[in-house]
Amino acid sequence: MSKKPFKRSICIFRRDLRTADHPALYNALKQSEEVLPVFFFDPRQVGKKNQYRSQHAIQFMLESLEDLDEQLQKKDGELFFFEGKPEDVLIEICNEYKIDAVFFNEDYTPFAVKRDEAIKNNCKKHNISCHTFMDLLLCDPEHSKTKQNTVYGMFTPFYKTASKNKVNEPLPLPKGSFCKPKIAQAFHKKDIWTFLESPINKHLATNGGSCQAKKLLTKLGDLKHYAKTRNIPSVDTSLLSAHLKFGTVSIRQVYYTILEFFGSKHPFLIQLYWRNFFSYLALYNPTMFGSCLKEKYNKLTWENDTHLFQLWKEGKTGFPIVDAGMRQLNRSGFMHNRIRMITASFLIKDLHIDWQWGEQYFAQQLTDYDAAVNNGNWQWSASVGIDSQPYFRIFNPWLGQKKFDPECAYIKKWIPELQHVPPTDIHNWYKMYKKYHATSYPKPIVDHAVERQKTLNLYKKANNGKLL
Repeated sequence: MSKKPFKRSICIFRRDLRTADHPALYNALKQSEEVLPVFFFDPRQVGKKNQYRSQHAIQFMLESLEDLDEQLQKKDGELFFFEGKPEDVLIEICNEYKIDAVFFNEDYTPFAVKRDEAIKNNCKKHNISCHTFMDLLLCDPEHSKTKQNTVYGMFTPFYKTASKNKVNEPLPLPKGSFCKPKIAQAFHKKDIWTFLESPINKHLATNGGSCQAKKLLTKLGDLKHYAKTRNIPSVDTSLLSAHLKFGTVSIRQVYYTILEFFGSKHPFLIQLYWRNFFSYLALYNPTMFGSCLKEKYNKLTWENDTHLFQLWKEGKTGFPIVDAGMRQLNRSGFMHNRIRMITASFLIKDLHIDWQWGEQYFAQQLTDYDAAVNNGNWQWSASVGIDSQPYFRIFNPWLGQKKFDPECAYIKKWIPELQHVPPTDIHNWYKMYKKYHATSYPKPIVDHAVERQKTLNLYKKANNGKLL
């Protein structure tokens, strides 16, 4: 048996909280005599100063970390927890415990890229071998460029190129040894819950951990009518988005499960490539965080009425489909994708509030908050991003709820004040609210037709008076 190149290595877990199909862990075990699994609570992410911090996401992450530690314990390993900037704490651990290699999977947001460059540079300074692997995406961003080696700006040509690349088969967990030294600066698993800083929400749409992800994965076969039902909010979705965000299941496991059940043309697979596309944009267009990808729209003048924004956040706008979505988000940390589009469009094009306000609020509430995907979707809704919907295509919330929730099953689930109101009256609430003096549900706070015209004028002004 040949000697492995490294005596003791570290595998850093981040957005990959599992042991199965884990490229960094797989290679660490293959190349090292023993592996030390670690997780860093970075104050820049979990600290109160992070304005995009999500209690729901942190709860899901903590559940997933507990599950990951249990997986490692079954393999005679253990997950070691540290607090601090990874690039700094990592070197202290490496020096003290004679670590000669570091393994981790890549991430693509500007923050992640900068952090990982710092880790690589510090490893190089201390003669520690550093190894990174593609994990989050179906295909390597470098293999998804034009023939001129430029970055795609539209989803369809990107998809045509990216989908030609073979998706790696899921990796098994190889045999190998873990080390469990006594590390003074590591803290106990039970203490990780201090990072939640609020009571546990028992109403989250899904719990964290690979065990839960596996259960959802086995149910993907129920999505045979996905093409017909994916826009109906009362119909259950896969609920895998948070699991993909935190990597309790790999993107490859989901891909090959869908492939096995339904073949390569299933629309769910296209959604996975949209996820890929937004991360791709984040890598090559880092300015998308904080500004419009279509730069001319940075000069849009928003009204930014804080009172209207608060009503939107609380689900008290008098637009039932919008309010149902916001209440679902606030309570469960999840919102159906079609409703995300409707609520986002309403905030931007009916209330004339900066899309970045909505982007941040979603980040603070979503369990599945993914910086690249969330930003990409908000830029799409605001018509300010690459390959976004035209600004003159404005969702009509009244028509939307009639089309996607005709019997108001979704609306009534999240708005109990309308429980005994007939669907026909809910769909015409803008004129029927006067009949229901006893209900506490509000009348519409704006007139959609009026606000639609204001939006057209707003964007037309940004286009120098042209209807583009």
